[in-house]
Amino acid sequence: MKSEINNTKDWAKCNGSSHGLAEILKNDTRVQLAGIDCDGQLRGKVMSKEKFLSIVDSGFGMSSAIFGWDMHDMLFDENNTIASSEQGYADFTSVVDQLSMRRLPWAQNMPFFLLRFTANDQAVSACGRSMIKMLSKNLAEAGCKGVAGGMLYTIHPSKCQVVLMAEVELEFFNYQTPSEDGYHDQNPSKRKNLAAFLRNHQPSDLRPLTDGMFGYSVARPMASSDFFFDVIDTCARLDCQIESWHTESGPGVFEAALRVCEIEEMADRVSLFK
Repeated sequence: MKSEINNTKDWAKCNGSSHGLAEILKNDTRVQLAGIDCDGQLRGKVMSKEKFLSIVDSGFGMSSAIFGWDMHDMLFDENNTIASSEQGYADFTSVVDQLSMRRLPWAQNMPFFLLRFTANDQAVSACGRSMIKMLSKNLAEAGCKGVAGGMLYTIHPSKCQVVLMAEVELEFFNYQTPSEDGYHDQNPSKRKNLAAFLRNHQPSDLRPLTDGMFGYSVARPMASSDFFFDVIDTCARLDCQIESWHTESGPGVFEAALRVCEIEEMADRVSLFK
C-alpha cells in the first residue's frame, strides 16, 4: 500500500516529461483513466502502467459511443451526429489531462487521470472538459478570468480585471445502503447492493441517512460521523477542498461548497466529487 498522502501535484514537479512521470509511477503497476460523458458520469478503464506511458503524450482511441448513449447504454437519438451508429461509433482520441493526476484512496491509492476527447485534432463539442478548456482560453485572450466560488479580485493594482464567477455548491440525498433483499435482512454476509435493491423496490423505500427536515444540524451528522468526516478528509486527500459541509433541509440532504478555484480547475474538482 502506498502512502496515504495524495501527492496531487506530482506531475507538475516532473516538468511535464514522460521520464518524470515514469519516476512518479515507479512503484505502480496500473492506472485508471476516465472521461466524462453527456450525463456527467465517468467512463473509463484501468490500464497497465507500460501501456499508459506509451500513450500519455499521443492519446489513445476510445469509442465515441459514450456520447451517444445514456447511463444505461440506451441511445439518446438515432440521428446523433457526434456519435453515430452509421459510422460504427468510430473512436475519438482520448487525451490525458496530466495535471489532473490524483491517487484514489478507495482503490489502493491507484493513480487516476481525467481525459478529454478530440476528433481530427479538434475538440469534441459534447466533451465538457474540452469546452471548459476552450472557454478558459477565450477568457484569457479577452483579458478575463474565470473563477468558481464567488471571489472577486484584481491581478494588477492599477488594473481591475473582469472575473467570471460561478458559485459551486452541491446538494444531494444520502441513503443507508441496503442489500438486494432490503434492510430487514440480518445476514451480515449479504453484500450491499443498491442497484439490485432498486430493481424490486421503489426509490421511496430507501432509508435516508438522517430523518426529517433540519438544515445546519450539528447533532444529526454525528449519527453517521464516520461517513460525514470521511467525505471531508477524502476530498482533502484528493485536493478537492470543501469549504463548508452541513445538513440541508430534507431527509438525508447534505450540502457541500467547494473552495474557490479557476474554472478549468473546477472541472477536476466537481468530477471527482461525484
